[in-house]
Amino acid sequence: MKTPPREIAEKGIKAIEEYFQRQIFPEEVEIEEKTSANNRGNISLKRAKKLIEFLINYSQTNDEGGKLSTEWIERNSDRPQLQITTNLRELACLLNSEISSKNSNQANQQKNQIRDTINRLKKLEIVTENSEASDKSKGIRSLIFSLWDSYKKEENLVQLELV
Repeated sequence: MKTPPREIAEKGIKAIEEYFQRQIFPEEVEIEEKTSANNRGNISLKRAKKLIEFLINYSQTNDEGGKLSTEWIERNSDRPQLQITTNLRELACLLNSEISSKNSNQANQQKNQIRDTINRLKKLEIVTENSEASDKSKGIRSLIFSLWDSYKKEENLVQLELV
């Protein structure tokens, strides 16, 4: 008995999606395969940590003119804020050097994961968005990350686990 073409196509699409997931976050795919649905929050936390760590490091060098703009607000307060302005596809390319084009499927998948991570951080009130509608329609996002320390990256990662 022959396998229907639709079933073959669905299996192929699933295999392609799994391949790209492994390319973007290989360590998380390995973790995800070992955890149950109840432990998916660990993966979200790991992505959030990776994003915040990258942004803090980037804010200290800020060498990719135009792709990502960062500025500290009230840097020496007890809750310093890091304001970023970027296109999420550009941010995806900065986060993952293996992405060759911001228009690739891989960049799109990473962009979606970044967007999901940001949305989770919004629910935790760690991120607020102040993008204007005209900018947002162009894909430009302006976000403020309310952190715990502007100098000690590790302090932010520890506090993120406690939220």
